[in-house]
Amino acid sequence: MSAVIASFRGALRRKVSTLAVLIRDDPREVVRILGGRPEKYVAYVADPHQVPAPEPIPGWQLCKLTDDALMAISRTSEELSPQGERLAEGRANDAYALYIDANIAGIAWMIPHMHDVDYPVRNVKLRHGEVEITHCVTLPEFRGRGVYTYMIRALCGLACEQEVRRVFMITNCSNVASQGGIAKAGLKAVGGIHRHVFTYLGPRASVTIRRHRWGPFGWP
Repeated sequence: MSAVIASFRGALRRKVSTLAVLIRDDPREVVRILGGRPEKYVAYVADPHQVPAPEPIPGWQLCKLTDDALMAISRTSEELSPQGERLAEGRANDAYALYIDANIAGIAWMIPHMHDVDYPVRNVKLRHGEVEITHCVTLPEFRGRGVYTYMIRALCGLACEQEVRRVFMITNCSNVASQGGIAKAGLKAVGGIHRHVFTYLGPRASVTIRRHRWGPFGWP
C-alpha cells in the first residue's frame, strides 16, 4: 500500500510541476486546458415514419452484419478497421452494411436505447423508443452515388418495424457534407450538443450540454 501511495504522490508532484511551468511560460494554454477540449455537434432527429423510404435500386441491399462478418470486413481496409474495434471493445453489434452488386459500399450502425446505456460516452443519451444512426462509412469508390442517404432512409424503415419513435443522428459542426446527407434523408436539425473533455482529470471526465433536448422532440 505504501508503494501505491508513493507512486500516486510522485505522479501528483509531476503534474503540479508541469502546471507551474505552464503558468509561468504560457498562461493562456493553462486557461485552455482547464476549460477542457471542446467538441461541438449538430443533432438531427426525425419520426422514422415521416422519413421517405429509399427508392429501390437493383443490386442495392442493406443487411444486418453478423459478428464474424463485421470482423472480417474490418480487416479489409484501414478505413473499416474501427468497425471491428468497437466489437472487440465489447459493444453490442448494431452494424448494417449496404451491398451494391454483392460489393460492400458502406456501413452504418443503428444503436437502440438498451445498448446506448452501456457506452462510455453518450452524446445523445437515448431514451426508451429512440435510436441513433452513427458510425457511418461510405467506401471511397462508392461516394457520390447517394449511399449515405440510402442507408439512413433504409435504417429508418427498419426503425419503423421496431416501433421506434425517434431517430437521432449527430455530426461534427464542421462536417458540412455529412449535414447535407442527413438533411437530404429527411431528418431535421434540432439543436447542438457541446461536450467539454477534461483529460487532466481522467479519460472520461467531461461535461455535456444537450440542447437537442430543449425542443419539442425532447419533451416526454
